[in-house]
Amino acid sequence: MDNVVSINPKQSEPHQDQEYTVLVKFGDPITKVQQLSSFGIFDTVEKAESFINEFPLIQQPNYIAEIVPLNRVEVKPINH
Repeated sequence: MDNVVSINPKQSEPHQDQEYTVLVKFGDPITKVQQLSSFGIFDTVEKAESFINEFPLIQQPNYIAEIVPLNRVEVKPINH
């Protein structure tokens, strides 16, 4: 798991309200342009790490997996 970067929330933030996604970065060998894709919504960092460990393509050395917290946006209806 050398290519995994975990971004954990601050200790003061409530842990159960945070969700995570896995961003995977890799270089296109032909165009030399960075490509980016994301996978899933995970309840914990541990579940995201488990996904990375079980996904064989991400284990290749030219892939970088990053666990990123998602922003939780709450949309409230406007009452007229």
